[in-house]
Amino acid sequence: MLGGAETTCCQPFHAGNHIRGKKMSKKPKPAAKPAAKKPAAKAPKYTFYVKKAVQDFARDNDMMVGSDAYDAFNMAVHNVLHQAAGRCKDNKRKTLKAYDF
Repeated sequence: MLGGAETTCCQPFHAGNHIRGKKMSKKPKPAAKPAAKKPAAKAPKYTFYVKKAVQDFARDNDMMVGSDAYDAFNMAVHNVLHQAAGRCKDNKRKTLKAYDF
C-alpha cells in the first residue's frame, strides 16, 4: 500500500469515502422538483370590493371570512364584469347596462 495507510476498500488508491462498495458523492444531491402546477389565474388589475363590507356582511350572517375568500370574491366579480363587457361590445355599445349582467 502507498502512503502507509491501510484501507479495506476494494480499490487500493481510493480515499476511503464509500459505504459498502458504493462511492459517496461529495456534494449533496439537489432536492426533487415539486410537481408542475397549473398556472395560477391572472389576478385582476383592480380590487372590486371593500374588505370591511364583506366582513360586515359575514358578521351579520354569523359567519367568518377566510383569508383566501377575498381573492376568490375579487376574481368572481372580475369574471362577471368581463362577461358583461363582452355582451356590451357585442351590442356595439360602450356603456354597461343592468341587462349586461
